Amino acid sequence: MSAIKPVEKPRKIVPDRRIASLLPGASFCDSYQWSMGTSDGKTDASAIADSLFGTSPPWVDWLMKLRNTLARLVNIKPAETSGFPVQEKHRDRLILGFDDWHLDFRIAILLDPIAADRSLVTLGTIVRTHNMVGQIYLFGVKPFHHLIVHSLINRIRPL
Repeated sequence: MSAIKPVEKPRKIVPDRRIASLLPGASFCDSYQWSMGTSDGKTDASAIADSLFGTSPPWVDWLMKLRNTLARLVNIKPAETSGFPVQEKHRDRLILGFDDWHLDFRIAILLDPIAADRSLVTLGTIVRTHNMVGQIYLFGVKPFHHLIVHSLINRIRPL
């Protein structure tokens, strides 16, 4: 098992074109980037995802429960407790997300090696809305998105 070690504070960057191209015509796209080391140099994108999404702070769990309760009122699928569906999986690239009637959503985790035991990690979120319900949903989520992303990144744990 490798130990994931963030070595710098994540910074918001201009969305990577590899992320922006996942959903052409997207309504929202952002990316965060940081470098991290591993004790063995073998950490892959799935391990980063497990570390990011394995446990979340109680306030994020509460927001997800609220989201699911409100979503039922307009026939939006509940968020899965087991995580986001995998769309694409490679050692250096993991794409999670789903398509629904109101919006399409992707999370991308990209790893770019910068040394034998360090990688540059890019975490991106992209959303393409389909209608007014999707636009309203995105409007309601955006104020919390930045807080949730930073909270998850700061909670990265050793694997």
